[in-house]
Amino acid sequence: MISACCGNRGIRATQRIFCSRYEAIALDVAGHIRRQGFEELAIGVADAERAGRLPGPHRDPFHRMLAAQALARELPFISADPVFDVFNVIRVW
Repeated sequence: MISACCGNRGIRATQRIFCSRYEAIALDVAGHIRRQGFEELAIGVADAERAGRLPGPHRDPFHRMLAAQALARELPFISADPVFDVFNVIRVW
């Protein structure tokens, strides 16, 4: 599953760095997600509440939302960033 809070934001940021290489993906994020066999993970009120209750000093709202969704659904979280370890998610990479 791909969280709704990271899809287009991350790809747009990547597009600014690598320009035309990712332009086609950035223009059709939902289509590319479906074609790769992923499901969109919508953000719900319960996700927002859980993100707000997460402990720790890390305050980035997008990171907190991703961690909250992974915890609520008992999904592994794919990231090389150790900042997520403070949330006790199962991090792969």
